[in-house]
Amino acid sequence: MSNPKFTDMLLFPRGFRMRYYQRILRAQAQGLRVIVIDQMRSDMAERADEWIAVRSGTDGALALGMIRAIIKEGFSIVIL
Repeated sequence: MSNPKFTDMLLFPRGFRMRYYQRILRAQAQGLRVIVIDQMRSDMAERADEWIAVRSGTDGALALGMIRAIIKEGFSIVIL
């Protein structure tokens, strides 16, 4: 079952392959909202709809916050 608020969520590590970069840009041209979370303002961050700059060493806190929001807002199905 998918959440009606989102159609896709893509997460890529730094240095992802160029073919994904082009796919993201094509999807953005078709209406996908692109948010980049990175320390540096990369080329992808320049093209994104929103860039969220994070400080070094805060990756864990960011991940935990995202997990909390995903569960709290009901964007996921939790299987115990």
